[in-house]
Amino acid sequence: MRCPDRRLSGLARRDTASQVFAQAAENAKSLKLDDLMRSMRSSTFPTVVGYRSFGAKSDVKEPAFTFNEWKDGKSAGQRGAAFQ
Repeated sequence: MRCPDRRLSGLARRDTASQVFAQAAENAKSLKLDDLMRSMRSSTFPTVVGYRSFGAKSDVKEPAFTFNEWKDGKSAGQRGAAFQ
């Protein structure tokens, strides 16, 4: 599976793709492509780069990048911005 957001670094892209695949397979309770794609299009997945969800054409719906704020070792929120 290839991560559609090419702006991410190689490691983050690999980890994000692995996380989305594993969660989609768990949600679908299947490894069949049609089931995985249905799961990907109907779910939002927490990943190392933030939440990822996909549109009808498997395009990433989230902003192009996010800012994460950490306080005392815990996430205090996330804000994003899209490239126009």
